[in-house]
Amino acid sequence: KLAPNFEYIADLREKNQPKIVGDFSSEKKALVLGAGYVSPPVIEYLTRDSSLGITVAAALKSEADKLAFAHERTEPVLLDVQERPDLLDDLIKSHDVVVSLLPWTLHPTIAQRAIANKTNMVTASYLLRPHGPTHCCC
Repeated sequence: KLAPNFEYIADLREKNQPKIVGDFSSEKKALVLGAGYVSPPVIEYLTRDSSLGITVAAALKSEADKLAFAHERTEPVLLDVQERPDLLDDLIKSHDVVVSLLPWTLHPTIAQRAIANKTNMVTASYLLRPHGPTHCCC
C-alpha cells in the first residue's frame, strides 16, 4: 500500500497495466508487434478479413491506441517485449499468428517464443545468421 500522497501511482499503474486481449468475438486472432510506419498498412490489410481480430502491441501505448482507434476489430496493448517476456508469451498463446514488425534484432527472440508456444509467425526480415538456429527448429 502506498502512502496517501502517492496513492495516485496505483491508479496510474492500473491504467497502464497491459491487458491480455483476444476475447473479442473474432474467429481468428493476429498479434501485430510494433506500431511504427509499416504497421498501419499491415493492420489495414489484415482488417479486410472480417473474421480476424487484431491486437497491436507496442512499447508506446499512445501509438498502439492510435492504430486501434483507426482500425476496426483492433485492440491496443502496452508491451515492451524485452522487459516483459511473460506478457509476450501470454499474448502469443492467445493468438493464431504473430506478425513481428519490430526491429530485425528482436526477431530471433520473437521466433523462439512463437515456436515455444506453437504459434505461426510472419516477419518482413530476410533469413540472417541469427535466424539460422531458430529456422531449423520450426
